[in-house]
Amino acid sequence: MDYLIRIGLSACLLAIAASTWGVPWGVPPTYTIVISEEKKTPTPTQITAYVKAWINCFECTNGELQRVVDSGTDALADLAKVLAGDAEFFPDRGAEYEQQWLDVKSYAAEVGREISLTQLQFVGYQEGALRTVYRARAEMAIAIIDPPSSTPSPIL
Repeated sequence: MDYLIRIGLSACLLAIAASTWGVPWGVPPTYTIVISEEKKTPTPTQITAYVKAWINCFECTNGELQRVVDSGTDALADLAKVLAGDAEFFPDRGAEYEQQWLDVKSYAAEVGREISLTQLQFVGYQEGALRTVYRARAEMAIAIIDPPSSTPSPIL
């Protein structure tokens, strides 16, 4: 069984800080131990949500990748769907990109410039860039979960 032991030393640190300011050590430090006997396995729905959170995050600072990796090989099916371009993992952002194009076009007109891309080209470029990011993130997670056992490529 996996045991997670966490010891909190906050009381000890408070006692040290108190003695620094001339307060006696009257209170002994206390420790908190939390034991979890088993690690819960995420459901398929949770794993899909983890994968979506990972491929869609912008700053990626909330453990998105770690949750996918912790799901282990159960996440590989969803990651494969991302690589295959499954629509479930690619939200339609066409309207958002069309508005961005209109905003850029409006600004360009204000400063006396023209845009060389049509709206269709701009939207296609943005969607392609997003798909590339999604696929790269899926490949990164797959490489961590199930690293290739073959010899590294000579290019690397």
